[in-house]
Parts: sequence; C-alpha cells; structure tokens
Amino acid sequence: MQRQQVEDIAREAGKKIWEMYQGTPLEVETKADDSPVTQADLEANRIITLGLEKLGTTPILSEEALPDSKERLGWSEYWLVDPLDGTKGFIKRTGDFTVNIALIRNQKPVMGVIYVPKTEEMYSAELGSGAFKDGETMSNKRQGPPTVAVASKLHQGEEADWMNRIGIEDTVNVNSSLKLCWLAEGKADIYPRNKPTMEWDTGAGEIILTEAACQILSLPRLEAMPHNQEDLTNPGFIAFRSNLNFEASSDSIWPTLK
Repeated sequence: MQRQQVEDIAREAGKKIWEMYQGTPLEVETKADDSPVTQADLEANRIITLGLEKLGTTPILSEEALPDSKERLGWSEYWLVDPLDGTKGFIKRTGDFTVNIALIRNQKPVMGVIYVPKTEEMYSAELGSGAFKDGETMSNKRQGPPTVAVASKLHQGEEADWMNRIGIEDTVNVNSSLKLCWLAEGKADIYPRNKPTMEWDTGAGEIILTEAACQILSLPRLEAMPHNQEDLTNPGFIAFRSNLNFEASSDSIWPTLK
C-alpha cells in the first residue's frame, strides 16, 4: 500500500532529524522570507525527495525546494511536503516538530502522513479509508459543546478572545502540525488559527482530520481550504470536530457556534 511506503519515508526522515536534534550545535540560517532553516530541514527534504521519486513521477512541492509557480499551477496531482514542520520549535528544543507529507489530487488532499520524531508516533490517512495513529484507527469521539481547544505555544492572541466567547474552558498548547493530530485523535474540540501558515503546514493534517470525523475550513466564509495557489500562504482557518455546527458571521472574521 502506498500510504505505508510514504510512512516509511517520513519515518526515515524523522529519525535523521532526531539524530541531528540531539547533536550540537544546531546550524541555523535565514531564508529570503526571514524564516529559519537548519541542516536538518535540508537533510530531511533530501531523504523525502529521494523516497518519493522512487514511487513514481508525481511532482513534488516542498517548502525547501519550491518549483516555479508557472510550472506547478498546471499540476493536477503532486506531493506536498514540509520536511520539518516546526523549525522554530526544533531550534528552541521544544521537541514539538513533525514531518508532513500529503498527496494532493485535483485540489484536495487524498493521503497524508505526519510523523513525530520525538515520540515516534505516526499519524496517517487516506481518502475513504479512515485515519490512523500507529496503525490503529482513530477518530474524534468527543460530544457536547466545545470546551477544549488546541493552540500553539508560540502564537496566541485574538483567537483566545473568540474561544472565550464560545465557552472554551481549557487550552492544550503544542506546536507544529501536532495540533491537527491532537484534534483528530480527540484531545480537543477545536483549533482556530488566524496567524500565517503555509499550505505544507496543513495539507497532510487536513486529510487526517477529515478522515477522523473533523473538518478544517477557511475564514471568514467557512470554505474548503485552497491548494496550489500562486501564493501558498493559507487563509485563516478553524479546525473542529464535525459534530459541531458553525456558521459564518456577517460582522466578524470569526464564525458563530449554532
């Protein structure tokens, strides 16, 4: 099964990241967009690229090897890769970082794999086949009104005000795509985000969420997340378990809970 092959690729990259994480010192450079990059990002990208190329000729869109937009805008299928999601957490030694690989087909993710180097946990999903954690089926089975949110350790702000208004009582803080994974497995009810993310931050998590009885919708209109835009920056979004009912607000970017 191709999903298991992609899991193996993510695991190999993750093990290399963890090996480099335990070494010292970390070599950090700054990219043109002022975001940090380490040798671990680049080495993980090399491992993933070589692994995916062995699976066929599907093109690859990676944070660390961006193809020209004129080329990629015509793609109907491609791999979407963040070889080290949570580089800032990697540098700060939080342990909260992941390897993200998604297969996008006709503007929708149809497969996703997220590997956690610190814990060796593997989250994955394939369209119509369910979501899995370490090979076991998982789903968000929480009921009732939302009371627990998941949020970043490094980015907090206006989301907190909105969460208070809808009755959130507790917030679980973690970095990287682990937030999407934790929501999918039922550690929280909701994850709102109106700070910058990129398509490779959420592509794999999106299919894991949707196969685990959750949704992720863009703000403010609660529409499907875009893919392969000319500018790969995501809009704000809200991810939540599917048995909650939100509607777009006429006077705020944040939706109302029905």
